[in-house]
Amino acid sequence: MYLFYIDESGTESLNPTFIQDPNSRFYVLTAVAVYENRWKSLERELTDFKFKLFPNVDLSELEVHMNVLKHQKSIKAHRYFSLLSGEKLDSLVDHYFQKICDGNITLFSVVIDKQCFVGTPAALIEKAHELLIERIENFLREYHSKHNGLIIYDEKTPKNTKALTTLQQAFIRKRRTSATTIQHLIEIPFFVKSEYSNGIQLADMCAFSVNKAFSRNDFTYPEFARILPYFYKSTQSLKKKYDGIKVFPKSSPLSKWEANDPTN
Repeated sequence: MYLFYIDESGTESLNPTFIQDPNSRFYVLTAVAVYENRWKSLERELTDFKFKLFPNVDLSELEVHMNVLKHQKSIKAHRYFSLLSGEKLDSLVDHYFQKICDGNITLFSVVIDKQCFVGTPAALIEKAHELLIERIENFLREYHSKHNGLIIYDEKTPKNTKALTTLQQAFIRKRRTSATTIQHLIEIPFFVKSEYSNGIQLADMCAFSVNKAFSRNDFTYPEFARILPYFYKSTQSLKKKYDGIKVFPKSSPLSKWEANDPTN
């Protein structure tokens, strides 16, 4: 079985003034796929690293969140991270990203360009999850057809939990999204508190990095360039295509972002 930890970067707000700001233009939904046999060691390695920094602190106080670690004001306000030197903060971020590079982790992201999206915020959320689940299903079908996938979300509000569960059940009941037959996903997603889940924190870091690369139209953004090789690529696609990254809608000028990728 594969575990798919999912988190977002950005909001579903479609306020015309708000989305003119490049930093608010995109809604990014990202999944980090971890094979079941890798999950336990990954969790232990990341947790042990935190406890080396702060041996006697409740794990919930040490949530790795890129919106905090990338802003000096947020770091200074943090009860524990404010005590770390810049070098140690960098090593914390590096340790998380290195776990992606160590192998057996695959990434997926859906990037919604809100300046081009037509619809409601609820429709935006539904489309993002639909497109992400399609890519997860395609990955399992192509590379791991004998395995199932378990979706794991950050637990936020009861309303959010109900909406995402209902959406996934609808996909499973129909056995398809609008474009893909669903065969490999467990029908009920799981929800965990992000402060206790290193998998969700990894998804947060990756989603943040994808959002920054697209909002700046700079695909050399360091953290994005580092994780880019680990996004799902189909054997049926051209070498320059990253099947694990989907920009929607097609009218977005960034829908052909690979052409601007200097490493491609």
